[in-house]
Amino acid sequence: MGSIDVAAQAEGIRKFTYHNRSCNCLVYTDEEPPRGPNKDAIRIAVQFAKLADAEIIEEVQFMRKVVVDGSNTSGFQRTGLIAVGGQIEYEGGKLELDQICLEEDSCRHGENKDEYLLDRLGIPLLEVTTKPQLKKPEDVQNAARALGRLLRACKVKRGLGTIRQDVNISINNGQRVELKGFQDLATMPKVVENEIRRQENLNGLKQGNVGKPKDVTELIFEKKGTAIARRNIIKVSLKFSSIPHEVRFRYSSSLVILRPAAPGTGVIAGASVRAVVELVGVTDILSKVIGSTNPGNVVKATLGALSELETEEEVRSRKMINSAKSDHNVEQDGEEATG
Repeated sequence: MGSIDVAAQAEGIRKFTYHNRSCNCLVYTDEEPPRGPNKDAIRIAVQFAKLADAEIIEEVQFMRKVVVDGSNTSGFQRTGLIAVGGQIEYEGGKLELDQICLEEDSCRHGENKDEYLLDRLGIPLLEVTTKPQLKKPEDVQNAARALGRLLRACKVKRGLGTIRQDVNISINNGQRVELKGFQDLATMPKVVENEIRRQENLNGLKQGNVGKPKDVTELIFEKKGTAIARRNIIKVSLKFSSIPHEVRFRYSSSLVILRPAAPGTGVIAGASVRAVVELVGVTDILSKVIGSTNPGNVVKATLGALSELETEEEVRSRKMINSAKSDHNVEQDGEEATG
């Protein structure tokens, strides 16, 4: 089947959180069945291509671009090439276009790390790529303003954030740097000017001494292990030095039985069960393994059993909540019957 992408494998240890503030949509949960592209989006994309005198592709093929940063719940972004070439006029000259694509928008970043908002996921997005012909910060702003006017003529969605512009900047002997997500065009010349100055300052630096390389492999694996452990934390309810009640849990062909024990009994268990229960602070317990004694299966069965433990207070609270829900349903049924 092939190898797993290294970047995607690294992103797999992160835990993403998604917030839905608008409606229930199958796109948000990656459950939307295959459908054709949005007809209005296709119409607008073709209209823009004609206004820019671009060469429209005879047959549009949508491709998948892999996304591993969590900004798309499906793990990829659909993109279709609509047209190539063309040009627009702006105050100061003409700017040639490279290509015009139709793609789907991604999630917005939330307030916290790895947190995303779903309110714009899947919305059709027209991506216009220009050629590197702009020489001055003012030209960048004027060209961006001309692009915006042409898009608004096609009746695209209006408002701050609906048109976002990325600017690639490079100077002689410098690296190309992408400034993403310009929304307020008034700030564009100043930001571009600052980036040019930053690159010029880097070019003026003299070569420094290269220090000895450090091996950080162990640190990376340690952090990866910690991240995986935090993602799989479970809550274990205890009663003094033992467990509150008997519990059974089966994983694969291994069945683990845990029973509470009186103080001073100690941990009566095999090596695999002992390693787990001692980690959670249990010092008195009786246990039995039925079936396979495979250490991996026994450990997972023990963790499953511990996760199902409940104290008397937790059981009482859960029953009260269930009772309240039942009473509420009965009252609603009665009202409907009398209506």
